[in-house]
Amino acid sequence: MRHPGTRWGLCLREDDRLIGTCGLFGWNAGWRQCTIGYELLPRHQGAGLMHEALQAAIGWGHEHRQLHRIEAIVHPDNQPSITLLRRLGFEQEGRLRDGARWGGRFHDMLLFAHIHTPAGAA
Repeated sequence: MRHPGTRWGLCLREDDRLIGTCGLFGWNAGWRQCTIGYELLPRHQGAGLMHEALQAAIGWGHEHRQLHRIEAIVHPDNQPSITLLRRLGFEQEGRLRDGARWGGRFHDMLLFAHIHTPAGAA
């Protein structure tokens, strides 16, 4: 079954204005994997909001889609995102040379992955 992805909007509890999004996309149901993506307005970064949102998205993916592997691709200079991914249990697996293109040039990207290990599994 093809799955186009799932995206959630992020709002503050006291306000219904959109401040960011996160989501799971690029599904491969047979391999039980997908990619995670996210963005947050700069004025809300560093407050733990995306950590909370990604924990929920990852948990949802494991529980409702039986995901085993969730990948994230991030620019090597994006240290806040790298730190966030590591805090969530993602491990860096490699470097994608010229893995993305914007601003008229190619950029290297880092590949991270979160592997789901159910409670009690070795």
